[in-house]
Amino acid sequence: MRLYEERFIWRLDWNLLRTFTVVVEKGGITRAAEFLTLSQPTVSSVLKRLEDTLEKRLLDRRPGHFALTPAGETLYRECCLLFGAVLRLPGLMAAAETVVTGHIAIAMTSHVICPHFDEVLAQFNSAFPMVTYSIAITGSTEVSAA
Repeated sequence: MRLYEERFIWRLDWNLLRTFTVVVEKGGITRAAEFLTLSQPTVSSVLKRLEDTLEKRLLDRRPGHFALTPAGETLYRECCLLFGAVLRLPGLMAAAETVVTGHIAIAMTSHVICPHFDEVLAQFNSAFPMVTYSIAITGSTEVSAA
């Protein structure tokens, strides 16, 4: 079965996960509600909907006590991974659209043997295949001037 065929993914309101994550990170419903600019009953309702959807109790809440259940710990850990992946999307999309082009002119003297230079140039060429190069072999005075 493919991920997009899984009914659970389509049934789950992903905003419930966001609210749950904030509740855990803020250490309680009241602080999460303040952070999310929601009412405390609204956040409590969200948590109940999430627990009903998952059919698991996620939080142990009593007066003066707030803790994650084992299921809550697992869900929180996965939410962190999920939101971390989503957080990386803008940078990944920007990097995917970035194409480096141009020309590099290199001036060097003859008889230069440098495996490190060759390796760096090969890596750069592999990473940026749209860049062109010209290498001019000249005397040391011309190389210094260039």
